[in-house]
Amino acid sequence: ARAGMSKSVLSEKFSALIGHSPIGYLTSWRLQIAAHWLLEPDMTVEKVAERCGYNSVPAFSKAFKRQFAQPPGAFRRHKE
Repeated sequence: ARAGMSKSVLSEKFSALIGHSPIGYLTSWRLQIAAHWLLEPDMTVEKVAERCGYNSVPAFSKAFKRQFAQPPGAFRRHKE
């Protein structure tokens, strides 16, 4: 490993320092970017999902709802 430790030790240290697993942190960061893009009128939910690395709109919507307690479309309407 380039960090000089195993993946599990790195993950443990990251979680202790940041408060989230590396994947959890990355997912949260991606969804924060998605929320910003959803406020752009020319960005469809499909385009946002794709740009954030999701293979399907349902997977993106499920993750978004888990983070923001509402689906992407409702988030967009509420912020307009």
